[in-house]
Amino acid sequence: MHPSLLQNISQPRDLKRLSSAQIQQLCGEIRQFLLDSVSKTGGHLASNLGAVELTVALHRVFETPQDAFVFDVGHQCYTHKLLTGRYKRFSTLRQLDGLSGFPNPNESAHDAFIAGHGNTALSVAIGIAWAKKLKGEPGHVVAIIGDGAFTGGMVYEGMNNIGKLDNLLVILNDMKSVVTSSPAHTGAMANEMSVGGTSWSKNVPDIESLPPMAAAPSSSCASSAPRSAAKGLPQRTGSLRSFSKNSCKVRYAL
Repeated sequence: MHPSLLQNISQPRDLKRLSSAQIQQLCGEIRQFLLDSVSKTGGHLASNLGAVELTVALHRVFETPQDAFVFDVGHQCYTHKLLTGRYKRFSTLRQLDGLSGFPNPNESAHDAFIAGHGNTALSVAIGIAWAKKLKGEPGHVVAIIGDGAFTGGMVYEGMNNIGKLDNLLVILNDMKSVVTSSPAHTGAMANEMSVGGTSWSKNVPDIESLPPMAAAPSSSCASSAPRSAAKGLPQRTGSLRSFSKNSCKVRYAL
């Protein structure tokens, strides 16, 4: 039995003195530790088992907090927490006054930004990278994006604003758990979308065929859908959008 390496890692720079064989041993220890610990405290297991080697490699190459890591989805950060001085407190994960299940700058200087399913990593990383440039600060910014982050539009907006930043690295950690054609996953939405992108749902008529209407929902099941106008506020009419919700068609004027 090899002596434990994980319990002797108090900061990321400790990784740099390990051999390749020791790094492999460390990854195995982290994986087993996560299995044992999360089974007791609860938390996100699969997303973290899929980020062990990636996180170890990043900490071997970069130096936080000078280099900023921005995670999204945020709950793939458990290995990062273990390698940044929080191993002994990990039994308090997601407990009252314990460790957060997400990155938290109030918890450690190694956590650059707090994020869950925010789709925010790329936009935040761009802001941090530009701030470093404008202030003349050293270091790189690394956005670690899980495929779950691609269910929101902000990540695509971020792509359009990367520009010529040479201190920003974007990593897609695609565990193929969300972006999939399986009906059991979020990718089931793909079955409701045409390949050409001409319609969002085969159950909804073409927008142009819908008659003009006020902002309030026309459906009898409108209570199950969000309202676009509140009482006492002026209602707007204009271009129409439609979607299906629980087999009940709801239409709004934007």
